Amino acid sequence: MIVAQCARMADRGRRRTSAEALFKATLEACLRGERAAGERRVIERWLADPRGGEVWRKIAAAAERHDGALLGTAEAALFTEHVLRARKAAELVSKLAADTPRIQAELAADFAKYKRSLARMIEGAQSPLQLAFMLAPITKVLRRAPPRSSSAPTPIIRSDRSGARARTIFMRDISNITHDLTGCWLDAEVAMLTDIAFDQQDVSADAVRKARHRADLTGHLNPRNRNRVGR
Repeated sequence: MIVAQCARMADRGRRRTSAEALFKATLEACLRGERAAGERRVIERWLADPRGGEVWRKIAAAAERHDGALLGTAEAALFTEHVLRARKAAELVSKLAADTPRIQAELAADFAKYKRSLARMIEGAQSPLQLAFMLAPITKVLRRAPPRSSSAPTPIIRSDRSGARARTIFMRDISNITHDLTGCWLDAEVAMLTDIAFDQQDVSADAVRKARHRADLTGHLNPRNRNRVGR
């Protein structure tokens, strides 16, 4: 019995070293290709961070417990690419959310000018036929315009103190992908990845938990989290 326990412990040690070494090799391979400067900095931080390999080892172990999946080099490379793209996408969505009030104000101002111009056009028409000719081009444009939805989603992540909005979007995305892989929420591991992706040192598992429990950008709870609030 003691021999069996020692064998299991030795096997776990080998697998731990193997998973972390595999992931380090994957990151090094990613650096050898062409990369944008921002992505290269993230990979370099990932390699330098002693927690980097540990995160992948825990994800791989949880995936194996979940459905017997063995995550190898190909999966490690795909996961790395997903994290890099998720960071970029989060920053783009955050920027769009920040620009939305300005764009809405500009559209409102343009529409007010358009209404005044249209009113002057109608008042200046000499006959119904002249008015019809004047309005014909406008009618064509309006017919081509896509219908405006009254239920269009609006971003609800209003705070962006020190880049908080992009980090929150990133945490939600990575929480979902790790949940798909493992069947469980790996909040501590997602916090580590957020630290690495955004060069932070203060993202906690609790912050990740709150991020995925809040309403998403459509104003509804993520279906995965609907029955998990407060857990």
